[in-house]
Amino acid sequence: MVNTIFTDFNEPSVDVYLHIKISSNLVSLETKSSYKPSTRTTLFPGRSKTFKGADLAPYLNYNNLNLSGITFSELSKTGRLPDGNYQFCVTVKEYNSGRSISNASCAMAVLTQQDPPLLTIPLQGGTVTPQTPQTLTFQWQLKNPPPSGFGSVVYLL
Repeated sequence: MVNTIFTDFNEPSVDVYLHIKISSNLVSLETKSSYKPSTRTTLFPGRSKTFKGADLAPYLNYNNLNLSGITFSELSKTGRLPDGNYQFCVTVKEYNSGRSISNASCAMAVLTQQDPPLLTIPLQGGTVTPQTPQTLTFQWQLKNPPPSGFGSVVYLL
């Protein structure tokens, strides 16, 4: 999610698009300098605009990215970046001229792929006897703790 706010009250509005760069010490993905979405976004003074998943998807489409440290084939196989510390940076550009009208705004994140939990109850391949009412207990064990601690672990069953 990217939050923007246009602070130039001397202008009635500005049409913009984004430039995104995601980088670690090994891998870099960056929106191609030649890429500009077909739909412009208009910002108005003092109003915020939030770009969410669907808004950001075209910028991260493989056809619109320059990659280094990873190939398109490697990235498309897993759909994931390698584990590591990443910097996510966004710059707002004026739609017609392509000039940057913001400083790069950056945030850091640690990306790690955790091993799936080990299901301990019911046993894999075991049989559950139907009952009325049916009550099932599920129990699992984490194989490796996440860097942010166990409090950040969420499962959807």
